[in-house]
Amino acid sequence: MTTPDQQLQQAASEGNAGGISEALKSGANVNARGEFGDTALNQAAQHGRLDAAKLLVEAGADIENLGGADMTPLMNAATAGHAEVARFLIEKGARVTRDLLSSVQLKVNILEENREAGMVRQEAVEAWQGFLDFLVTDALRQDLPETVNELSAADTDDRRAALRRIEAAANRGLDLSAAAPRLRELTADQDPESRGTASAALSIHYVLTRNLDGIRQLLASQDREVKTGAVPALVSAAQHGLDVSPLLPAIMSLLEEDSLNLRHDAAITVGYAATSGVDVSIAIPRLTVLLKDDQPQARRMAAWALYRIAKRGRDISAAIPSLKILIEDAHEEEDVREMAREAQEMAERDNDSSRPQRDVRSPTNDAAEAPKE
Repeated sequence: MTTPDQQLQQAASEGNAGGISEALKSGANVNARGEFGDTALNQAAQHGRLDAAKLLVEAGADIENLGGADMTPLMNAATAGHAEVARFLIEKGARVTRDLLSSVQLKVNILEENREAGMVRQEAVEAWQGFLDFLVTDALRQDLPETVNELSAADTDDRRAALRRIEAAANRGLDLSAAAPRLRELTADQDPESRGTASAALSIHYVLTRNLDGIRQLLASQDREVKTGAVPALVSAAQHGLDVSPLLPAIMSLLEEDSLNLRHDAAITVGYAATSGVDVSIAIPRLTVLLKDDQPQARRMAAWALYRIAKRGRDISAAIPSLKILIEDAHEEEDVREMAREAQEMAERDNDSSRPQRDVRSPTNDAAEAPKE
């Protein structure tokens, strides 16, 4: 004879809402475990029965029960590809564990290998990768309070590990308000790596919260690690259309830095800012000087930024002689010459009064022109 507990398990695996209700009314234990330790919720999750999972959770089902193979309901749902059930369980507080992330990562890796062999469609790989990204983001969110506490660890390696997780959380758009005070303190840490990572995470937080004054303070730091950590967020802010005009003095200073990375990224920032409609004419003289930089990466980015400025209808005619020198230099790297050629052509086109003027009110989105690292 089938017991109410067994009826509940069967109904859950089938997604039979009526059967679940009847079994519970008959006295079934919502957390009764079957032969291998699975509860009805494990069964519902494994078979992707969202409505059944909702009923069981509402009835008090343990969302962290370790069933067969020590799998929680969330692990049952996630590894079987039932994203809706997984999302529901996470909303109800299910923990995203390292074991779960490892299992889904393995699934993604196998799918990618099969895609390369022509056995799996790209869409399937992208769907699983998107699901993995969701899980990683939620794991970072769940662990954030603990991670913030670990920022105060006495051991340098422990602080570094916590800072890397905080930076990853920032890159995924999570709210770092609780971490911000400690991150500001860590920009003065005795460990250079910790200072740089703290600055990187904090600058992303400032971009997301539109705190330009906070970014300005990081860029004005005399500490190279702090400044270098903040610049990628500045580039991202300009790329995504944030008005960085209040930061132009700081950006101009970066264009004169000894560090190639800082000069390089500052030029990219200027180019993106121009694309989003910011008047960066003040940077044209410095970019013209940068065309003579001793590093080809800096020369190319200077030419690229000037191209972007000209494309937005600004006069870069003063830079044309320096652009021509690059174009005519047979020893110059080809990608630098090509970018200089495009900048010159754009400048000369804009100076040709016989050509109709372009509408420069809204930025274009030509990804082909994005700088290559």
